[in-house]
Amino acid sequence: LVELRKELDSFGKQMVEYNQMIPNKLTLVIRRVVSNLVNPKDSLSLITDQDKGQEDLLEQAIKSNNYTFICHICTFGVIEAYIFGRYELAAEMAIKRQEVEKKLSRRLLYHGLTDFYDGLTFIAMAHETKDVKWESLVTKAIEKIKGFVRSGSVNCEHKLLLLQAEARSLLGDTEKASSSYELAIAAAEKHGFTHEHAIANERAGDFFLRNGDPRASIYYGTAHALYLKWGAQSKADDLIRNIPF
Repeated sequence: LVELRKELDSFGKQMVEYNQMIPNKLTLVIRRVVSNLVNPKDSLSLITDQDKGQEDLLEQAIKSNNYTFICHICTFGVIEAYIFGRYELAAEMAIKRQEVEKKLSRRLLYHGLTDFYDGLTFIAMAHETKDVKWESLVTKAIEKIKGFVRSGSVNCEHKLLLLQAEARSLLGDTEKASSSYELAIAAAEKHGFTHEHAIANERAGDFFLRNGDPRASIYYGTAHALYLKWGAQSKADDLIRNIPF
């Protein structure tokens, strides 16, 4: 993430220099999310430019009816909010993006990225609220990820396995959930997705903690090490604050 932030900063400066403001704005969203993951901070800014005092980017996009930009902001806003455990905010942004996508002539392609984090977010909301309305949204997300896996996308194998593990945990099928977490962790590691390898370990830690299994601390410790490897110091610190393992 540290190297990515440097590259994004360099790219942003070049876009400003050549007056390419649309790609600069699109990149700016990602730059802010990356910075929030890397830099320890007191609170989440979530796509708000606090340094320049500018209006929230999402609010700007809504006022100008820039549907593509709204979807782009919400996509990365969901990812950041979910990673930091702000599930209600993540769900709000996911639903907002889904509503706006209906106004687009074609859906933006993120090759399973949005469906994965939507699904994880809706499962988290189902755990927190016990409201069955989230379950149908989870099912839709899983079915979409299955489509990517059937088409041969190795990018989505671990995503599907983790969603299935979380769904089984939600239904109380602890035996199948436990094995699915292990499969998701192994697949994420195999394909080199360090951040989602970390997330899979953190979710496994949550699962074992809910079930009173002392192995939870092992998974949280692995998740912490992986977040640091990814470069997400802020998330690693957040995990220690919220889960004293």
